[in-house]
Amino acid sequence: MAAVSRSATSTPTIATVAISLRQPALHCYPWTTGWRPNTRFPAAFEDAVAAVRSAAADAAAFGGDPARLVLAGDSAGGTLALAAALALGNSGGPPIAGIVTYYPGVDFSHVVSPSYEAFGDGSFGLSRDDTDWFRTLYAPDAADRLDWRCSPALAPNLAGLPPTLIVAAAYDVLRDDDLAFATRLRQSGVDVTLELVEGVNHGFMGSTNPPPAVAATLLVVRRWFDRAVA
Repeated sequence: MAAVSRSATSTPTIATVAISLRQPALHCYPWTTGWRPNTRFPAAFEDAVAAVRSAAADAAAFGGDPARLVLAGDSAGGTLALAAALALGNSGGPPIAGIVTYYPGVDFSHVVSPSYEAFGDGSFGLSRDDTDWFRTLYAPDAADRLDWRCSPALAPNLAGLPPTLIVAAAYDVLRDDDLAFATRLRQSGVDVTLELVEGVNHGFMGSTNPPPAVAATLLVVRRWFDRAVA
């Protein structure tokens, strides 16, 4: 959310709608006695789709344009933005003008890749164990992680997605999945912009002491908005 908020405030002509989703009990841990998540897949996905439809219906009330809806999210929020856009494209809308994602999780069917190997020990923030825990929390059934609503990269057809910006962090376990997803989007004919930010890890856009890369990334996002959603 911090990444999206910074992007919105750097582009003052954008009307921003922040949504609250049902979430698993992230304050609990799997080894806690009697541990149970409050909600599981596909609850957050369903909430995201419903929220977009509601925002489109009420856009005029907050000065928005329902014909220029952009979905944005960081990390798991980026996952939901992609999944919601896919769902809405397959079910008659509302139409989505663009998608902005920051280091999204796009494939929760695995925790294996060169970037997981390179950055997964926790020295760079998000670790392989963290990711495995989060995916187990949200989708305890491994079969659900193969569902494109949970893992957008596994969608059989990406061709209908609108212009998409993917901001990936160089020192992130999710980096390689994000790069592969951007390649697949491009091969599917989607207008995709990939911004690989060097020298930063997962969540850098929400840093309390922002690195210089944050300002540079915000400029990229603003220029993308000017081009894709003019």
